[in-house]
Amino acid sequence: TATTEIYTFPYTTLFRSSNYRFDSNNNPVAGALIDQSFATGNVSSNSINVSLGGLVGFNFTGALITSSYATGTVSATHAIASNNGVDCSTTNSCQYESAGGLVGQNSGTIQGNVVAPLLNQPCGVAGQTCATGAVSVGSHGQGGGLTGQNDGKIENAFATGAVTGDAGICCGVNDHGATSLGGLSANNNGLITNSFATGNVGTLNVTNLHVGGLVSDNSGTILNSTATGNVSAGDYSNAGGLTSDNSSGFNCNGCTYGDGFNYLNTAAISNSHATGNVTVGAASLAGGLTGSTDGTIKNTSASIGAVIGGGNSILGGLIGVADITSVVTNSTASGAVSSNGSNSYVGGFIGVNGGTIT
Repeated sequence: TATTEIYTFPYTTLFRSSNYRFDSNNNPVAGALIDQSFATGNVSSNSINVSLGGLVGFNFTGALITSSYATGTVSATHAIASNNGVDCSTTNSCQYESAGGLVGQNSGTIQGNVVAPLLNQPCGVAGQTCATGAVSVGSHGQGGGLTGQNDGKIENAFATGAVTGDAGICCGVNDHGATSLGGLSANNNGLITNSFATGNVGTLNVTNLHVGGLVSDNSGTILNSTATGNVSAGDYSNAGGLTSDNSSGFNCNGCTYGDGFNYLNTAAISNSHATGNVTVGAASLAGGLTGSTDGTIKNTSASIGAVIGGGNSILGGLIGVADITSVVTNSTASGAVSSNGSNSYVGGFIGVNGGTIT
């Protein structure tokens, strides 16, 4: 069920492990399985268009990873060119870099023990699915403690490693070159449920980051999940204790449909919590739970951790900016919120609100 692909680029040969099965016409089909497996080696690349995982590079639609773990570090160091808002698929010029402690890109299902893991659950025992290694990416890359990108399903899984990345490419006005970092997954366009991340995410004074304790950018659904790590970034960044951004409107021309396709653009967070500190530089958005949202947030909390930002920023104990379509229900914030610069909007609950709070 596990295959190795070899991709050759100028001056570089990249080995990428993938999890899928083939039909008689050599097309990938559902049914691939990785069960009770582990990897301990470090994984790295200095090339573009790579998906790196401590266990698997790419988990295909319909494929299942269960009761498996990885402990090695994962590092993708090449800087990725910004598309500057242009649809690169029309010119076949897209570049990407996705790194995860367990899986580089997940379009299938990553599943742990039938019982949701506790926050103090050790990795590698009792049928847990998890990753413990540190993950790092280059500029404009995507890095997550468990997966770099998820449009599948992640259930009852966790990550404990730190996630860092180089500064993004462009300015705060246009974030198309931001580096995306999440404690569990950099981006989520599918489903994450009963999962957690405990590693610290991001680095102080590193600019143009999108950083979240669990997920960087969420356009899918997050249920019953927790992040406890501290979240840090420099100027022109978007940061949150759970997600940097919770918004619909994700569009990807030519993308395949993952197991979590039904959750795409739901932009929903429910019964989930963040406890880490969130710190950003100037001209940034930050919230104890999420930096920004235009989606639905229900039964959530941001507690214990403080939110701190520089000047010209928008800061909130739960949410930095809630857009006009956002709905926030039965949620709380209890951490301190402060700005160390001028011209900022600072709120104990929300920095700037355009949505509905009940």
